[in-house]
Amino acid sequence: MHTILIISERDSEIAELKSELSKKNSVVVKNRAQAGLDYLKKAEKLPSLTLLDLDLNSMKGTDVLSWIKDNIKTREHPVMVISEKNNPSFELQTYVLGAVDFQSRPFAVATLVRKIDIHLKMIDKTNSLEMQNSMLAGNSSMLQNAVTMSMQNVISMQQFIVGIMTSLITRKDGFTGIHSMRVGRLMQILMQEMLNQKLLYLEPEDQNIIILGSQLFDMGKIGVPDEVLSKVGKYTDEEFTIMKCHTLYAAEAIQNFSYLLPNNNFVMYTYHMCRSHHERWDGKGYPDGLSGENIPLLARMVSICDVYDALVSERPYKTPLSHGHACDIIQEGRGVQFDPTIVDIFSRVHIQFQAASKGG
Repeated sequence: MHTILIISERDSEIAELKSELSKKNSVVVKNRAQAGLDYLKKAEKLPSLTLLDLDLNSMKGTDVLSWIKDNIKTREHPVMVISEKNNPSFELQTYVLGAVDFQSRPFAVATLVRKIDIHLKMIDKTNSLEMQNSMLAGNSSMLQNAVTMSMQNVISMQQFIVGIMTSLITRKDGFTGIHSMRVGRLMQILMQEMLNQKLLYLEPEDQNIIILGSQLFDMGKIGVPDEVLSKVGKYTDEEFTIMKCHTLYAAEAIQNFSYLLPNNNFVMYTYHMCRSHHERWDGKGYPDGLSGENIPLLARMVSICDVYDALVSERPYKTPLSHGHACDIIQEGRGVQFDPTIVDIFSRVHIQFQAASKGG
């Protein structure tokens, strides 16, 4: 039910109007201007509409309208005015002051009631739209929160998987586990420079999952027998054939379960890095003998990070090479083992590689 405030000093005229309006609404009548203003000041909830008689004796009607529209509490409150001054310039003045409608005297009560009815229906529609917008905004906020939480859960799950696999790799072979984590740091450096040079275009979320996935590039070594994985010295042809299978072990494991996450970038990126990081630019790598740009880009990137860190790291069977020596070897592999463009990018950030590999 709507509440209508009538501010008028014409009791007889207002009595009939109040009688009609009260059939559907609550009607409050104030027969002095100040009493009407006091009511608006003190009301916890403003009425739906105020019907203001401008032909007041106690106060100038336009001053009452101005006060209502200048007050912070009531400036948006709809006010319909009545007056004997039936001329276009005065009517326009009331609209300029903020009135929503103008009714001249004399008037038929039924006509004025109909006009008020129309305004109340407009108010109902406005309130309904505002409520719907508020609900939509709330739903949108809830949806956004749900999406954010879902994305956070996905990222946490990816980190969980990478953490478990890295831990298992480290338990199987401590050198491989530490090496994998360092390769992740080197991939971040290389990727950022490629983004800076406009050689790579990735969404931020893809950048994060590439760094995570790159730490799994050697996870297939879990399937390599200990006597081969931990061997000190040169592999026999048979042992090397077994070692090369680590690329396929990882790729096949990912492929076998990829149906659970169709079209998932983390799965796709990790698959390429695991399977193809030992391919060579000249086509003499393994397991598929891919060459040039047929090798997935991320695998070409991992390849340089893998080789650099292996060269400068200490192993039971080798002493670490100096940073300069490792850089020379990578330069020698430009266009042979490695993508020439990525070698050039490496040359721009090799000092950062040196710092990252020393970080343990």
